Amino acid sequence: MTTSSHRTRTSFALFVWVSLAVAACGDGDGEASACPGPACTCTGAGTDCACAEGARCATECAGSCNLDCGATGDCDYTCEESCNVDCPAGSSCLVSTAESSSVSCVDASCEVAVGASSNVTCSSGASCAVSCTGACNVDCRGAETCTLRCAGDAAPRAVSATDQCS
Repeated sequence: MTTSSHRTRTSFALFVWVSLAVAACGDGDGEASACPGPACTCTGAGTDCACAEGARCATECAGSCNLDCGATGDCDYTCEESCNVDCPAGSSCLVSTAESSSVSCVDASCEVAVGASSNVTCSSGASCAVSCTGACNVDCRGAETCTLRCAGDAAPRAVSATDQCS
């Protein structure tokens, strides 16, 4: 086999492997797509990310981030600093953020853990389970179900309007 032929076969094999690896990520039934990835696009310095509608996405953000879970998406977001997270209608979000974050869950299913000085809004038929590690504000007006667990609480409590941890 000539060197040129070997390079061609090696390049083709690498192309096929990469194509299969990319195709396996991010569909509604497969593994979660890492952000950035096939189902999760990021702009800026990779801190503004959006998951495609109906996709499964997961990301760990080291800085301040803006994260958007696409409609009917399944998103797992972890932020080491402050984040703004949007979980729109039909989506399912598992969110863990540091302090000074904002999470909006609208007609979605959200499990949220936030740090101090954070705000969580659950509205329009959303189902939310919120836990706060410090002082936080929760607005559950219009939510179907909403619970809040503050640091040191033995169990979560139901919220039907607004509540806070101090």
